[in-house]
Amino acid sequence: MTAALAMASDADFEAQNGLSFVALNALLMRRYMHEYGVRHADFAPFAINAHKNAVGNPFALFPHPVTAEDSVRRR
Repeated sequence: MTAALAMASDADFEAQNGLSFVALNALLMRRYMHEYGVRHADFAPFAINAHKNAVGNPFALFPHPVTAEDSVRRR
């Protein structure tokens, strides 16, 4: 997986412009929202589910539940 991710980027261009995989994913999300008229709140179920799964995981970075309101507020 690491090798596939390493080959999926243009490190020279991205590093020069201060981009990371997190930043690229954020840009893709914004573009998707723009193209398809999706609101940020429409993504809340993904965060809610991820946090729900993390609650019982002792290695989770954020092992606490969130609500749809939390998801939109933390933006």
